[in-house]
Amino acid sequence: MIKCDVLVVGGGASGAVASLVLSKKGYSTILIEKSKSPALNIPTKIDVTESYLIDDIVRDFRLPIIGESSLSKWFSPKVSFTLKSDIKDYFIKRGSESDSFDSITLKNAQDGGCDLLLNSNIDNVEVIGNDVKRVSIKKDDSKKITIYPRYIIIAEGHRSSFNKFIHSTNQSDNCPPISIIAYGFISNKLNIPENTTHVFFDNNYLPGGYFYFISTPDICFSSIVLEKNKLENISVSEYFNNFIKNNSLANMIAKVENKKFVAGSSTALCTSLTSNSNVLFVGDAAGLLDPLFGYGVRQAIYSGYHSANAIATNFNDNAIVLSSYKNMVTPILKENKNARKIRSEFVQMKNEDMSLSFFKRLLSLPSQHMHQVMEAP
Repeated sequence: MIKCDVLVVGGGASGAVASLVLSKKGYSTILIEKSKSPALNIPTKIDVTESYLIDDIVRDFRLPIIGESSLSKWFSPKVSFTLKSDIKDYFIKRGSESDSFDSITLKNAQDGGCDLLLNSNIDNVEVIGNDVKRVSIKKDDSKKITIYPRYIIIAEGHRSSFNKFIHSTNQSDNCPPISIIAYGFISNKLNIPENTTHVFFDNNYLPGGYFYFISTPDICFSSIVLEKNKLENISVSEYFNNFIKNNSLANMIAKVENKKFVAGSSTALCTSLTSNSNVLFVGDAAGLLDPLFGYGVRQAIYSGYHSANAIATNFNDNAIVLSSYKNMVTPILKENKNARKIRSEFVQMKNEDMSLSFFKRLLSLPSQHMHQVMEAP
């Protein structure tokens, strides 16, 4: 039998950040991960996300960012422009490698006192009243561990297995989820301006999605991001290759050597489940994935931090913990509601509809603060 202040379920970005914050604040924390290594199910890739709402968190907890930029270049068949913003793009290496955001952040959490249990699955949950009192863990070696946590943070993605134990759901029959699929490669440095995000739209070749690439002093990454149910009967790799062949600017990446191709998927849910009694949901498990661009790591960092901070600040009062966390997540939920509306219009657009005014609206979400937009000559 093990007692702890907080049990964190899931070793991705949101779980790692929550564990880091709690351990730094002196709370006994256990993180369980079903894989043999944290973030093993996340392919090695570079996530690009905005600094909005997380810049203080990144700075205060020294979260590992491999690059940043306030400059991005946007391209469509009709219009191209350069965006300068007071909101930076953060470049974040994901995956299970030792230098990834997930691995470094979790290592720092362990250094602060967080206990890590790998190869661990939830076997059973005891609920008394509305509170989860006991969680039984089964490891791959069949060893069973019983944990008695004061709070639980669920950070294991939108298909969280924990929901079945507390009879909760973060899905709605009236608003279907949006499945996002990505495919691209990571490689050595690309001969383009460093620390600049390049984003391409073309609904002929990228239905309901976009293509992007970035380059840092040490690494480059490119990917297409598409809505899965908009795809025809060809593979996502064919979409990637067809776009590269038919876009002169993007074609430069075809010359990159030592490519390591990766694929991934995620789901943007229409409804959210941020808390349930002494259980707090974060990241994709809370339904916070951005339905427009498919961003998830900013929401993971933000919700991971604020779930932990709500617990640390109001540890002895469940009700205040839950209301405090819900209030902090509200800005993300409002963003996503607006983003879903824009996506519903975007997927129906033809290339000739992609005017500068549309992109200004696209970029006028709360997470984008533009200083200057310039049409390319």
